[in-house]
Amino acid sequence: MDVLTPENLPVLLADFLERSGVSVNACARALTCSESTLRRLLDSQTLATEYALKQVHIMMVMGHDRFCTLSRAERESISEKVGTTGGSLLGLGAISGTVSSLGVTGLSASGITSGLAS
Repeated sequence: MDVLTPENLPVLLADFLERSGVSVNACARALTCSESTLRRLLDSQTLATEYALKQVHIMMVMGHDRFCTLSRAERESISEKVGTTGGSLLGLGAISGTVSSLGVTGLSASGITSGLAS
């Protein structure tokens, strides 16, 4: 996954959910949105906001289970740091570099990258 955009989010997120065995309901709970909202995004009935893009991308990079263990403050901190890279195009490097710089317990850019390769 190189870049996540509002247009390709439905395809990339659906693929992530299928590969990781996460239900739409569990994903919606993790992202703190309603299941119907997430289904509209997956069905391309609406485009994701920049905030939603950041949260989805963070979850896709970290994995659903690890993302669920982050506190709201940790999620916001990562999201704000990623926001300083600008734009609604989010690359893997922006997320993994931000996670490394924040020192989120148990996470590193190399650990995230190796996890994506498996």
